[in-house]
Amino acid sequence: MTISSRTPEGAHNRCPVCSYSIQIEPSVPPGDAPCPKCGSLIWFNPLVSGANSDVSIHTASLPNLAATNKPGAIREMVSRLSIVRAIEPEFENEIVESVLNREELGSTGIGNSVAVPHAKHASIKSSVGAMAVSQCGIDFSSLDRQPVHLVFLLVSPPDQPQEHLLALERISQYLNSLHWLPP
Repeated sequence: MTISSRTPEGAHNRCPVCSYSIQIEPSVPPGDAPCPKCGSLIWFNPLVSGANSDVSIHTASLPNLAATNKPGAIREMVSRLSIVRAIEPEFENEIVESVLNREELGSTGIGNSVAVPHAKHASIKSSVGAMAVSQCGIDFSSLDRQPVHLVFLLVSPPDQPQEHLLALERISQYLNSLHWLPP
């Protein structure tokens, strides 16, 4: 999915997944807006400034994550990225393994019911991400030992570490703009 990262808030746009014509309302937190028809996340320019801040991210959203454990959640999110054509289907299993291998180095459950699993994979040409909400909560071995309800998955090309860091920064900025309370 190609993200409309240059479309200003309040401008007409079309969802790159379902082509639904949408108007982004200024009340949406800066940085993203879900398509009201298909739910795909349309990501706008990052809040950071500077020449290296314009990172194009392909995204997908899962408002009702069905998985009840970390591997299942990651697999479901990677599958959604495949469905919206943000990744090639033949690399799904490898990408899931890359993310799970990264999780073995240390949990990406950052607390406050949020996890940001991330990894790099050679099949990725530009960063891809997915956002999911789990109503029941998932054990991510979080720092605060609480279940995770909001998951942001990021997969980036291995040869673009700056893009990966900028994408993680955008996720962090988005989280800081939320007044997030778990379900």
